[in-house]
Amino acid sequence: MKHTYRKLFFRTVRGTLSRFLSIFFIVALGVGFLAGLLATTPDMRLTANTYYNDSRLMDLRVVSTLGLTKEDIAAIAATDGVEAVMPSQTVDAVITLPDGATAVLRMHTLPQDTERDTYLNRPVLLSGRMPQAVGECVAVQGQYDKSSVKIGDRFTVSGDVTPSDRLQVDTLTVVGIVRTAYYCSGESESTTIGDGKITRTVYVPADTVKADTYTDAFLTLTDAAALDTYSDDYKTLTDTVTDRLKALGDVRAVSRREALVADATATWNEENANYLSEKQKAEKELSDALAAIKENEQKLADAEKTLADKRTELESGKKALENGRKTLADKREAVAAVIAENEEKLSDNAAQLTESSDALAVAKKQLDELADAVTQTEAQLAAARENGTPEQVAALEQTLSQLKAAHAQQSAAWQENADELNAAFAALDAARAALDAEKENAEKEFDAAEQELSKTEETLTSGEAALAAGEKAQKEGAAKLKTAKADYAAAKKDADKALADAEKKLADAKKQISEIADGVWYVLDRNTNVGYVSFHSNTEKVEAIARVFPVFFFLVAALVALTTMTRLVEEQRAQIGTLFALGYSRRVIAANYLLYAGLATVGGSVFGLVIGFKVLPTVIFTAYSILYTMPPLVTTFNTAIALLAAGAALVCTMAATAAACGSTLRTTAARLMQPKAPKAGKRVFLEHIPFIWKRLSFTRKVTVRNLLRYKKRFFMTVVGIAGCTALLLTGFGLRDAISDIVNIQFTDIYQYDLTLKLKEDTVSDALSTLLTERTTDRLATAQVSGGKVTKGSDSETVTLTVPADTAKLADFVRLRERKTGAAFTLADDSILLTEKQATALGARKGDTVTLENGDGRTAEVRIGGVIENYISGYVYLTPTLYETLFSETPAYTTLWAKADVADAAVRSALMEDILASDGVSSTSSSADLIDTFTRVFHSIDYIVIVLIVSAALLAFIVLYNLTNINIGERQREIATIKVLGFFDREVDAYIYRETAVLSIIGTLFGLIFGIFLCRFVVKTAEVDMVMFGRHIKALSFVLSAAITLLFSFFVNLVMHPRLKKIDMVESLKSNE
Repeated sequence: MKHTYRKLFFRTVRGTLSRFLSIFFIVALGVGFLAGLLATTPDMRLTANTYYNDSRLMDLRVVSTLGLTKEDIAAIAATDGVEAVMPSQTVDAVITLPDGATAVLRMHTLPQDTERDTYLNRPVLLSGRMPQAVGECVAVQGQYDKSSVKIGDRFTVSGDVTPSDRLQVDTLTVVGIVRTAYYCSGESESTTIGDGKITRTVYVPADTVKADTYTDAFLTLTDAAALDTYSDDYKTLTDTVTDRLKALGDVRAVSRREALVADATATWNEENANYLSEKQKAEKELSDALAAIKENEQKLADAEKTLADKRTELESGKKALENGRKTLADKREAVAAVIAENEEKLSDNAAQLTESSDALAVAKKQLDELADAVTQTEAQLAAARENGTPEQVAALEQTLSQLKAAHAQQSAAWQENADELNAAFAALDAARAALDAEKENAEKEFDAAEQELSKTEETLTSGEAALAAGEKAQKEGAAKLKTAKADYAAAKKDADKALADAEKKLADAKKQISEIADGVWYVLDRNTNVGYVSFHSNTEKVEAIARVFPVFFFLVAALVALTTMTRLVEEQRAQIGTLFALGYSRRVIAANYLLYAGLATVGGSVFGLVIGFKVLPTVIFTAYSILYTMPPLVTTFNTAIALLAAGAALVCTMAATAAACGSTLRTTAARLMQPKAPKAGKRVFLEHIPFIWKRLSFTRKVTVRNLLRYKKRFFMTVVGIAGCTALLLTGFGLRDAISDIVNIQFTDIYQYDLTLKLKEDTVSDALSTLLTERTTDRLATAQVSGGKVTKGSDSETVTLTVPADTAKLADFVRLRERKTGAAFTLADDSILLTEKQATALGARKGDTVTLENGDGRTAEVRIGGVIENYISGYVYLTPTLYETLFSETPAYTTLWAKADVADAAVRSALMEDILASDGVSSTSSSADLIDTFTRVFHSIDYIVIVLIVSAALLAFIVLYNLTNINIGERQREIATIKVLGFFDREVDAYIYRETAVLSIIGTLFGLIFGIFLCRFVVKTAEVDMVMFGRHIKALSFVLSAAITLLFSFFVNLVMHPRLKKIDMVESLKSNE
C-alpha cells in the first residue's frame, strides 16, 4: 500500500511538473532574495572586518593640538588596553600634477621598521614596489578614479604645506600603487590649504618629513581584532580606552605645556639677546653712515664755492675776450674802411690815367698818321720834283711844311702829355705801394692781436673744461651723496622695520608664550574615518531594505502556493475520494500534498540559498566596489539566515497547502468521487446594462461572464499581478526617492554655491573684497552643531542655524512645506524644524519641544513649521530668539556665498583664493557635495536594480503559474469551444483576452497598492540623517505597468503551444 502511495505521489509530481517547478522557482527566488539580502550585510561586514584586521587598521587615533612627543607615545603605549602604537607624520601640500594642474596631496610617513607589530594601517601593494628612498612614494588607489595615478608620476610641491617646513624634498615620484583600509573609499577629505579638498594620498619613508613631534598616533587595542568592528562590544572597548587616553591627555598636557613654555622662553631670551645685539650694531652702522654723509656734504659745499669762484673768473675772461674781439673787429673794420677808401681813390686815379693813356694812344696814333702823311707827302714831293709841275711841287712843299709844323707841334704836345702821364703812373704806383705797406702793417698788427685773443680763448677753454670737470665731479659727488642719503634712509627704514618687526615678533612670541594653553588630546575612533563610516552606512541601507522588501516576495509566493495547491487538490478530488474509500486517513492524504509542497519548497530553498548566499551578495558588493577599494567579498553560509529563509518559505507553503486541503478533506468520499457541480449560471451585473451588454460580441460576453463568475480565480489572479506590479513600482519608486534628493537638496532648497568656515566671527577686508569681486551675494550664519530637539522621551540631533540677516535667508535657503510648497519665514517666537526630525519625534506645527544648543543649554520653544529637507537635520531660528533662549549671542562663523561658476577649474581657483585669505579655516562647494552624495547614492541604484530584476522575475513566475493553472482548470472548456469550431487564433484570443483584462486590472490595483508599499519601504529603508524623497515619477508608473504587461504578453506566447496541444476529445470526458 505504501508502494502504491509513493507511486501515486511521484505520478502527481510528474503530471503537474510545471506547477511543482513554479513553486520550486518562486520559493527559490524568495528564499534566495531574502537570504541573499540578509547575508549581504554580514558578508560585507565580515569582509571589512577581515580586511581591517589583516591590514591592522587603527582602532583609535590620537591627535594633540601641541603635537605628540616621544614621551607621549610611550605613555600611550603604556595605557591599559592599548596593544600597539604607531606614531606618524601627516603633511598636506599643494602640488603640481604631471598634466600641469594643481591639487592637494596628503602624505603619511611609513615606520622605519615595517616588520614589527606596531606597523598599523598597512597598505597592500598592488603594483610597483614600496618606497625606499627620500623622494619616493606609493599612491593610494581609489581616490576619484582608479587610474588617476600611475607609476612614474611626479608630484612637485608648488604651494602651501601644512604643517610647514617639514618636507625634506619638493618632488615625489610614484614607485607603487597601494590599497589601504584607512582610505577604502574614494570620498575626498578636507584640508585648510589649496581648494580645501584632498585629491591624492601617498605614503612616504619616515625621513621624508622631519619634526621633533608627531602629528598622529595610531593605536590598536587589546582583543579588539576578535570583535566585530560594528558591534556594541567593540564600541564599548574603544569608549573605555578613549576615556583612559583622554584622562592621560589631561595629565600629559600640563607637562607638555611647561616644556613648551620653557623651550619658548629660552628661545625668546636668545632671540631677544640677538635682537639687542643687532639693534646696537644697526644703530652704530647708521651713525657712521650719517657722519660720512655730513662730511661729504661739507666737502661738496667747499667744492661748490671753488667752482663758483672759477665760474665767475671764467665769465670775466669770457667777457674780456669778447670785448677784445669786438675792439679788434672794430679796428679791422676802420682800417679796412680807410684802405678801401684809398683803394677807391687809387682806382679812380688809375681809371683817369687809363683814360689819359687811352687818349695819349689816340694822339700817338694821330701823330703816327701825321708822320705817315709827312713821309707820303715827302715822297709825293720828291716825285713831283722829278715829274711834277712847280705848282705841284710848291703845293706839296707848302703842304709838307704845314704837315711838318703840325707834326712838330703835336709831337711836342704828345711828349709833354706822355711825360705827365708817366709821372702820374709813377705817383699812382708809389701810392699803391704805400697802401699795400699800410695794409700789410695793419694785417700784422691784427694777426698779433688775434693770436693774443686765441691764447686768451685757449685759456678760457681750458678753464671751461676744468670747470666742466669740476661740475661733473660735483654732480657725481652730489649724486653719490644723494645715493648715500637714499641708502641711509632705506637702510634706516629697513633697520627700523626690521627692529620693529623683531620687537613685534618678540612681543608676539612673549604673548604666545603667555597664551600657550594646555594641549588637548583628541581621541578619534574609526567613526571619524570617512571610508569606514560610509561603508557601514551602506551596509545599513542594504540591511534596512533586506528587512522589508523580501517580506512581500513571500506574501506573493504564499499566494502562488495557495493558488497552485488549491487547484491541485480540486483537480484530484476523485483521487482523494478513492483514497478515502481505500481506507487512507485524512492525515495521510494531506501528507501527500504537504510532501508535494514541502519537497518543492525544500528544493527551491536549497537552490535559492546557494544562489542567494553566493550570487546576490557578490553582485551588490561588486556594485559597491565602484565606491570602495576592498578585497574580494568573503561569503559564508549563514545557518541562522538559511533556517530563517527556508523556514519562512516552508511555513508559507505548508500553511497555504493546509488551507487548500482543509475544506476538501472535510468532504465525504462519495461526494469527492463525484465531479464538482459547476457554478450555477446567473446574470452578471453588466447584463443589467443593455446599453453596454448589447454592444458586446459573443466572445466578449463569454469573457465578461468568466471573469465575474469565477470570483476566486479573478481575485487570485488580480492579487498576484497586483503584488508583482506593486513590487516593481516599489523598486522604481525607491530609486526615485534616492536619486532626487541630492539635486533637490543642493540646487532647489539650497540656493547658495559655497560654504566658508571662519576662524572667528569677523570677515577680513581682503576676504570681503574677494567675495565682493567674485561672488554675487553672501550671508553670514551661525551654525551650532551638536544641538538636540527633544519631545517627551525622544530626541533628535540637529544643527542650529541662525542667519545674521533674517530678511536675506529666503535668498539662500527655501524654507517650505514639502507637500504644499507653502513658504515659511522665521519669527522671533518659534523655530522651523526639518521634516525627518519632526516625524521621528512625532512633532508638528504648534507643538512645544525642548531645544538644546551645543553647550548643553536648554529651553522650551514652539515649532513654527516643519520644513522640507533631505540631508542632515536642522533647526532655523532668528538671532533674537537664540539670544532669548540661550542668553548668548551666536557666533557667525559660517558664510554662504553665491557664485555663478559652472567651470570646475574656475571654482577650484576661487576656493583656493578663499582658503588663502586670512581667517578662513575651510571651504566647500555645493557642486562638490552633489558629486560626493551622488557617488554614495549611486551605489544604492545597483541594489534597486537587483530589486527590480527580482520583482520582474517574480512577476514572470506568478503570471506563468496563474496562466498555467487557468488553462489547466479550463481544458474541458477550451476543448469544447474547439469542437464548436473555434480556430486556434480565436481560442488564443478567448483565453488571452481574459488574461489581458486581469493583467490590466491587477496592474492598476498594483500601482495603487505600490504607492503605499513604496512609502512604507522608503520610510523603513531610510538611514539616520537622510530622508528619502516621497515622490514617484510618472515614468516609474509607466515602467512598472509596462513590465507587468510585457511579461503577461510573454507568458501568453509561452503558453500558446499548450493551448494548441489540448485535444478536442477532452470535451467528451465526463469525469472532469
